Amino acid sequence: MHVARSFGRGTLAAFFAWLLVLSVPLWALAWAWGSGSWSMGVPKAREWFVTAIMWCPGLAALIACATTRTSFGVLGFRLPRAKWLGVAYVYPLAYLVIAYALIWGLGIGTFDASTFLADSEKKWSLTGAAAIAAGVLTTLTVGVLVEIGRSLGEEIGWRGLLSPALSLRWGLLLGGVVSSVVWGLWHLPLLTAFGFGELPTWYAWLFFMLGIVPVGFVCAWLRWRSRSVWPAVIVHSVHNALLYPFFDMNTVPAGTTTAYATGETGFALAAVNLVFAFLVWRSTRGPVRRGKVAPA
Repeated sequence: MHVARSFGRGTLAAFFAWLLVLSVPLWALAWAWGSGSWSMGVPKAREWFVTAIMWCPGLAALIACATTRTSFGVLGFRLPRAKWLGVAYVYPLAYLVIAYALIWGLGIGTFDASTFLADSEKKWSLTGAAAIAAGVLTTLTVGVLVEIGRSLGEEIGWRGLLSPALSLRWGLLLGGVVSSVVWGLWHLPLLTAFGFGELPTWYAWLFFMLGIVPVGFVCAWLRWRSRSVWPAVIVHSVHNALLYPFFDMNTVPAGTTTAYATGETGFALAAVNLVFAFLVWRSTRGPVRRGKVAPA
């Protein structure tokens, strides 16, 4: 079934309008607070703030559908085949492991699990390898489940509505890339408010975009192939659960180059993600590549 007509007239315009209405006040608040004290007397203020802004795209998509008589079914809420959830789980794990193995193996950064070990020992009342195992297992399960609540907010907007709507018009490559560029640009005001540490802003922006656009394209591809938004939610959740709480936490700087290689603004993830996206595109043939298979 082809569902180009399932998106109501003006759905995309309504989505972008509501996205700005919801996001701009939170961007402004982030800039007002800056990267200094976020508590403002409220416990876990930063966590609540991040959750709120991550739900802006999802709320914008839901409002856009409601106001343009577009069925919520086009957002891809149905569960996909189990294999797509498995692919979505393994994919971010693979690019993170490869990127950080290169960082550690080439001496750009040093692997040091002492902080992770101390936290795990304190939390689980275990020692040594048992504590590490418990910490890793918890991160891979509970950590991912916790992140789903926030990642779902973004993915309803980006991969639920935007990428399939654009792909139906322009094909999977252009639709997936453009939607991913929008996804990346939407992050920049918030990330800039947080600050990039010792990195030049131009460098952080460039490599953040080079890293996030390929991931967004693969998520768009998963959305198209599975006809469900849930694989993209899993990718997003695994990435958020592992990148900073595990890989960055266990990486000790080995010089000034480390900051330029690690994290979402580093060249390691950008390079690995570009390769993955290229391989996914090369594996795509026929109707899916041309945007002729229904996304929901």
